[in-house]
Amino acid sequence: AYKILEEAAFVHNYTKAQEMVAFSYLFGDHLPRNFSKAYEVLIDLANKGSPAAQQGLGFMYATGIHVNSSQAKALVYYTFAALGGDVKAQMSLGYRYWAGVGVQVACETALTYYR
Repeated sequence: AYKILEEAAFVHNYTKAQEMVAFSYLFGDHLPRNFSKAYEVLIDLANKGSPAAQQGLGFMYATGIHVNSSQAKALVYYTFAALGGDVKAQMSLGYRYWAGVGVQVACETALTYYR
């Protein structure tokens, strides 16, 4: 099944398949973890405007997985992803503004992302 997914992702350039492969590498879901490959695919997709990939990069920068931890970069990627409609990024931003992670506490802003 992975070979078919990989073909869809990289031979036919199907964005959703590329996202699935990247997250499989990131979380070790059905594939061995490979943070380098995950980052490579996610950065390419994020630069092309994929909200899911932008959220994935936000997660990597927030946690320091494979990259130097940077709450500022995490905030940027999460914001682009949230504006693109990614619910995980919206929830992450809601929490960040509620708890003050990399930003000043702003409960009203947090609520806008939670809604």
